[in-house]
Amino acid sequence: MLSALEGELQGEKGQIGEWMRISYELNEDFEVAPAEMVHEICDAFQKVNHQYGNHIACALYASQSVVLPCEIVHAADYLSMGGKFQDVGDLASSGIFMGDYDLLGYDLKTELVTLVNGGGTEAEIYHLINSQGHRQAADQSDSGSPTLGQH
Repeated sequence: MLSALEGELQGEKGQIGEWMRISYELNEDFEVAPAEMVHEICDAFQKVNHQYGNHIACALYASQSVVLPCEIVHAADYLSMGGKFQDVGDLASSGIFMGDYDLLGYDLKTELVTLVNGGGTEAEIYHLINSQGHRQAADQSDSGSPTLGQH
């Protein structure tokens, strides 16, 4: 499956072993079978390749700076909005690309990219996201939809 992905991306070869190691580590952390994790990772890269382009998919695949399937797709979205590749690993490590990233909306994602590209601190980034999350919570209180910043 990973060799087919490398062929589809037509990017840097020889990453299969490292991605297998990553899938086994994720298995230990999340109790997901390595084969299932490999499938989810491949699906994420295929989605990125089709939605955001081969350049972004290849760069993320080769860097291994984001490894969770949802983070792979969210990091690609961030990059497509003008985010800098060198910030992706730190943002992933801080949890920015986890599931709630989908709830941010275009305007907040644009503010996030601008803040990070301008050298914003982690505290400033979390303040931006959490203050927007509370505004979204007030706007969506009738819908019962979860928002970033609510637990």
